[in-house]
Amino acid sequence: MHVFVDDSDSFGKNGFLCLAGFIASDQGWDNLLNRWVDKLEEHNLEVIHTSDLLSGQGEYRNLGLEYEQRLGILCDFMDVIRDEVSMGLACAVNAGEYRHALQASKKRLQPEEFCFHRILRMSFDYMRETKSQESLTVWLDDSEKTSSRFLSIWTRIKKNWKGNKSMLASISFGDDRALPQLQAADILANVLVRSNLSSVDPWHGQSPFNRMFINPQTRAVSRNMKAEFWEHTNLHRLRDAITDLAKPVR
Repeated sequence: MHVFVDDSDSFGKNGFLCLAGFIASDQGWDNLLNRWVDKLEEHNLEVIHTSDLLSGQGEYRNLGLEYEQRLGILCDFMDVIRDEVSMGLACAVNAGEYRHALQASKKRLQPEEFCFHRILRMSFDYMRETKSQESLTVWLDDSEKTSSRFLSIWTRIKKNWKGNKSMLASISFGDDRALPQLQAADILANVLVRSNLSSVDPWHGQSPFNRMFINPQTRAVSRNMKAEFWEHTNLHRLRDAITDLAKPVR
């Protein structure tokens, strides 16, 4: 079982922070990869970077397309995601509220590290619910700021894993230009940030991004998501448990 995860562009000090991606089997990811490459060729693109595509910036500046046309391209890729991956995973937190809730803790995880813990928890829960006997591999977009910290968390969890350690196969960091699976994760993370700003859920009929969850032909809704948004109330209520995540296990 493979998880591909990306962040919401950048980890700000006090803003909305989101880590999101998808979990699927080898077959699901193989299907996505094949269709993704076909769609890139169809639209004469090398890569999908959601923020730049929607804003018409970066390598999309010279496409000469209106916003609705660029959104239409993105919808083609959201169709692939909806059809091929098993489950979406997302953890979001207001970084300022997180730091305020845990300000008395001498040692605490950074907000993005906490989100990574939660993504792993959701992955384990999904595998248990589906009775999967596969091992878990995790892929993240390589980042100078966060990769070493995510690796440290993974190593610590595996060291203290009570079950079969081979279930935690590997963690890897890659370039999203070479990995369409990370481009898919980037779409979800970006859409969730935009959803937070607009207060319209991405699976809502009025969302311009609902193709990731609603089949345009059948109108069938496929909201296969494990998603958490940690706000003030839950952060304060569970701050002791959150703080414990940073403590060394004896």
